[in-house]
Parts: sequence; structure tokens; C-alpha cells
Amino acid sequence: MTKALKRSTSAKYVTDLRRGDLLQYKSKSSTTMTHSMVVTKKTSSTTSGVYLSYHSTNTLNKPFSKMVGLNVTWFGHHV
Repeated sequence: MTKALKRSTSAKYVTDLRRGDLLQYKSKSSTTMTHSMVVTKKTSSTTSGVYLSYHSTNTLNKPFSKMVGLNVTWFGHHV
């Protein structure tokens, strides 16, 4: 097993994330991450104020509040 590089720290809440931080998720049945996104905009300290961008379907600035219904486990990282 390799050692963690410790280039990031965990965020307890999505609202703690800042621009440039990462948000990943994995399906409940998966043992590995399914998707990764970058926080590209933050307008408030609510989940609707956290905006994410990712390469799938070339998505830019999608509010996290549009994703909360997914049946996944979230992992936030300060980088």
C-alpha cells in the first residue's frame, strides 16, 4: 500500500469548500471514486452557492444544489 501524499485535507461540509477545491463522489456500491469536480464559483455559504465544473458533458458552474438528490457518498478536499 502506498502512503497518502497529503496534498489535500478533507472538508467536512460541501459549504466549507472554496474555489479550486475538489468534490468527488462514489456510488454506494462502489469501492472507488466515480466522479471528480472542481469548485469554480462560490456565491454564498449555502449548497446552492457552491458551483462545480467537470469534463462530463462539458459542464461549467453547475450548482451543487442540483446534485443533492444523487444516491452517492460525497468527499470534499481542500487543495
